Amino acid sequence: MSYLFLKEPYAIECRDNRINIINCKENKYEFMLGLKSEVTSDFLKRLSLSQIIELEELLRESNAKEKAVIGKLMSQDKYFELVDEITPEAKVKEVVMTEANRIGENFANTFGPTATYKVYKKIMENLSSTSVVLVGNELLLTNLIDELQAYGLKEIYIKSDKGALKKQPDGVKTVEDIEGFIQEHQKNKKHFFYAFDQNDCKDLYDFNELMEKYNTAWSLLAVTETDMIIGPTFFPKETGCLECNVDRDFWGNKTNILPEEAKIMAGLMSSDFCKIIGDMPEAIVEDISMTIGRMFMINRKTLNGINKDMVRSFDCKVCGAIVKDEDKEVEYRECN
Repeated sequence: MSYLFLKEPYAIECRDNRINIINCKENKYEFMLGLKSEVTSDFLKRLSLSQIIELEELLRESNAKEKAVIGKLMSQDKYFELVDEITPEAKVKEVVMTEANRIGENFANTFGPTATYKVYKKIMENLSSTSVVLVGNELLLTNLIDELQAYGLKEIYIKSDKGALKKQPDGVKTVEDIEGFIQEHQKNKKHFFYAFDQNDCKDLYDFNELMEKYNTAWSLLAVTETDMIIGPTFFPKETGCLECNVDRDFWGNKTNILPEEAKIMAGLMSSDFCKIIGDMPEAIVEDISMTIGRMFMINRKTLNGINKDMVRSFDCKVCGAIVKDEDKEVEYRECN
């Protein structure tokens, strides 16, 4: 498989019957290619705002005029290079460009032509400075590690329900005491993932209380007898917590996660993680993240998916109120 990869700091856009290559660092156009009428809008849509192009597929679906355009772009080796595999940088750019295309013109009109590059750089900075801790089901953790490492994440810790993984990937460290880890890394950027398969519901809700206590962001991955569940992602003091959103009876009986289900869940969660830590422009579109303040539920038989929004409760005993030890009066946290 060959990919046409756009070098840094360039971005490509298609408008007004031409293709433009923008120097995002200097915020200027460097290359413009005029187009003939035979070049279809579908071709331009596939090309527009792309950072990495699957070459064989693009050539296979293009007509002669469009193939001529591809040839001219490939000759511009200042801007493009041909690569055999998708690098972590390319995967992050793919997430950014997918969201930019989904948002559409509002993204470029509001943030300017260099917006995608700025968002990409912010995500890469955050990935390099964030530690993640994975807790729970071994099969889900193994798949999630693979996906996160593909995005270039290096600081990964695990606390598996079965101890150390059978084949622990290079660079992954084991955590014995979660609270001790949080205390030791108070000043560091960190994010927790809890992979839950109904082994012990009490452990899950105790973990939720611990995250609230230390004001630590975390995301849930779980399965029930009927659904794969990606999210919610909780930000203490902002999104509410598990206790005020999901009744303990919701989880039902213990069920086994299938390998193909673990792969689907890990892939969706890892791509969403880029948006969670990367300052995507939420002013443009409220549902930029699949999991912040909501869970995405995929039926295990039909593979149909639905979103379920989470609502913070001021009556929640974990995140809605703080009870003072002295006089047992209740103080309510401000809802952001």
